[in-house]
Amino acid sequence: MSRAFDLRRPAPTSTTMLAVFLFAIVGLACVLAIQAYGAARSHRATTEAVLTDYAGIAAAEYGRVAVRRDPSPVQAWPYAGPRRGALGAG
Repeated sequence: MSRAFDLRRPAPTSTTMLAVFLFAIVGLACVLAIQAYGAARSHRATTEAVLTDYAGIAAAEYGRVAVRRDPSPVQAWPYAGPRRGALGAG
């Protein structure tokens, strides 16, 4: 039989196997990059939520302490009192 009419599939060459392997590696790298991007977005959203909550807690605590120390800061404005570290201040 002549080679022109041979319908059998030729055995894969090493070049073909290398191309398939490299294509699989690139595909895997793309999938991992997409997952990493999604994880980074999720972490950023979580961080922003935590910082927003912390800012609210810090503001509430600051307000609570400020009111407890001086209930009327507007009336006490002309006299700030002795500063810490000033001469003669206890």
